[in-house]
Amino acid sequence: MQGEILQYLGFSENESKLYLALLELGEGTVDEIIKIANVRRPTAYKVLRELVDKGLLAEITGKPTLFRILPPENTLESLFKKKCDEIEYLHKTFRKKYEKFLEDAQKKISSTNTNIDLGRDIIILRGYKSLLNVLKRVDEQTKNCIRVVTRLPVSSQAEIDAMVDEYERTGFPEVQNSLKLKIICETNMKNMPNFVKLVKNLEFQNQYHRHLPSLPAEFTIYDDFAAMIELQDENQNLENVKILFIQNRQIVQLLILAFESLWEKAKEFK
Repeated sequence: MQGEILQYLGFSENESKLYLALLELGEGTVDEIIKIANVRRPTAYKVLRELVDKGLLAEITGKPTLFRILPPENTLESLFKKKCDEIEYLHKTFRKKYEKFLEDAQKKISSTNTNIDLGRDIIILRGYKSLLNVLKRVDEQTKNCIRVVTRLPVSSQAEIDAMVDEYERTGFPEVQNSLKLKIICETNMKNMPNFVKLVKNLEFQNQYHRHLPSLPAEFTIYDDFAAMIELQDENQNLENVKILFIQNRQIVQLLILAFESLWEKAKEFK
């Protein structure tokens, strides 16, 4: 945390390490400082003298040379004020520049007659970031149920690991609080430790998991208004993921019927 604050104030990583080491020592030789800071000796000499030049430390010549911390409330104040001035500048001027850029960008898009609106019945999303942007909109509209069909190799280990990390970070509060989650997976996915971990983490009210030996495709249905079908990527690269995004109600209803048919045939996940 302290190192992070120093870096916000303009310290390099090595400057932060050496400065924090001297905060502990108050005064010390290079050998004593680098023992705490874990910085190579030649680098430490150079960086410590740079900190002296900046008025943050005092160098006491002798055998051996000593470096002494100077009162932080005095020496860091100017750096703090400089950083505050930068933030104030960004707040006042950068927003205007950003808004002007967005205005110009919209004019250029409009002049090309390119339709990037997600109101179309069917579109193809390319790239993980594009997918996340759409998912934010979909999550806001989904109130009742998410139906998921997942299988190998389309459900890559990287995707599952990412979902486990996301669960451990956020706990999927929107799923826990209101939504019904129904997942059908392929039976061989029970051999994937992280997938099993994810299933166990989601074993609370309104969460259901079943499995079948094989599944025809991987898709996700949000209530009855949208669905996503993942288009297979041989390299299993999340950054290059391609998703068929469907908002046509009739097609979504057909996918719901397909899902419920598979659900009836599937076995409970144990």
